[in-house]
Amino acid sequence: MASLLRISLHQANQTICQIVEGAFSEYIITNDVEACIPEKIIAFVKAQIDLSEYGLNLTALFLTDFAKVRTYRLIQGDLNRYAHADIHTDNERRSARSEHVEN
Repeated sequence: MASLLRISLHQANQTICQIVEGAFSEYIITNDVEACIPEKIIAFVKAQIDLSEYGLNLTALFLTDFAKVRTYRLIQGDLNRYAHADIHTDNERRSARSEHVEN
């Protein structure tokens, strides 16, 4: 069985985690917040995941972090222009700049 896993997946851990995370996301996106309770989410994910093609069987699944929270998303434009900017955060440099500006 382990050889089937090795020949079918390049990075098994990462791939299987992504498959499981995708199933979690699918449930959360397609259900109201009231229906998003750990027991229902886990049941859905277990029903969706079939790892037999990799020679594996999903025996246990745990939802370790769960919270119903309001999310805020900060949408910004192109910040790449600031990526290599010279940002002065120490007081000595700020003082030197402000003296230069005042003169």
